[in-house]
Amino acid sequence: MKRRFLPVLALCAALAVVTSAQESDPDRAPILLRQADALMREKQPEQAEPLIRKATTLAPKNALAFYYLGVVEMSLSKYFAAAEAMETALRLDAVTPGLVRKQRRECTDVLGLAYSNMKQYDKAKATYADAVAKDPDYPGFFYNQACVCAMSGDSKTALPALWKALTLDARSDFGPTLPDPVADEDLKTLWGDPVFYAVLIASQNPQPNDGPGMSLGREGARKLASGDAAGAAELLTAALEAEPAMVKGWFLLGGALELQGKTAAAAAAYRKALELNVSPHAVLSKPMISRAAKASAKDLLANGKYNDAILALKTADAAEPYSASLFYQLALIYTAAGEMGEAQEALKRAYSLRDQMAATEPRLPDPAKDPGFARWSGNQAWTSFLASLGP
Repeated sequence: MKRRFLPVLALCAALAVVTSAQESDPDRAPILLRQADALMREKQPEQAEPLIRKATTLAPKNALAFYYLGVVEMSLSKYFAAAEAMETALRLDAVTPGLVRKQRRECTDVLGLAYSNMKQYDKAKATYADAVAKDPDYPGFFYNQACVCAMSGDSKTALPALWKALTLDARSDFGPTLPDPVADEDLKTLWGDPVFYAVLIASQNPQPNDGPGMSLGREGARKLASGDAAGAAELLTAALEAEPAMVKGWFLLGGALELQGKTAAAAAAYRKALELNVSPHAVLSKPMISRAAKASAKDLLANGKYNDAILALKTADAAEPYSASLFYQLALIYTAAGEMGEAQEALKRAYSLRDQMAATEPRLPDPAKDPGFARWSGNQAWTSFLASLGP
């Protein structure tokens, strides 16, 4: 997880606070911190670190010294040390306030980011859950909460947090401060989710050139972002009647219908989005194309339209060529169509991509136990093939 909102180390303005430490030789602490400041400005954090650490031993009750230690440790990617320093800074500040609000926020941000980089997602999520409860007007906490939850597979918490972050950021007097969610790898697990795009649209203000369809579509996106899939579908349907070529409107409608369990209608909406997604109206990202094509393929398979399902998955493959689950699904379709050789090739490809699966993705099922491959259960060639795949 990338660092966000981390300050540039600027010690000099706050050194007077450090001198308040009630320890032997406290006057040496600000001297050491000035030296560390100079080294940090010269991009030498390795040399600055021992000086700041020594300053904390001379001023062990000063929150500010530990705050700066956390900053330098984070810059060195020493996540455990950074978390430890920021925990100490916050604990000391609670007893004897020595940090301004910006520094307290940065302490919490670094703490959560450090936990996340150590893959201690439960601790990171707890850090940000506590932070947004105590400081609900700061978009950075909500954004980092969204990132941590997305990385841990908790989209139900990530999406509302992202919406809150973007809404707060849009109201900032200083202009947008957050990263672009569609380019942030920490949110990658959300990129194909229609609700993710509903959140992006819902957090934007209406535009002067919004037509009747876009105006209704924006309201539909807000409904979808808030969890009202039925209300979203109603508004999006009306929006598409007014502007039937609105590609993202069809994609969002597919998502709203899918959430209601209306898989056939959802697949039809997704197919319409894919059909319209051609130049100059090609607006769907690769994850969106993959999501729509997979949903379409699943519906086509359920209706016995194997060739169409295979073509749909090949569309998904072109957008997302390294998806193990996609090739596993393709193997199931080939099996249903009675194409053993094609099924074997697809399954082999799925197994070769297993190591690239995100930690939050469900593991591939065991094909030997998957009823989708039951038609080959008594076939020696198939049994030998499965054995060749390994565990």
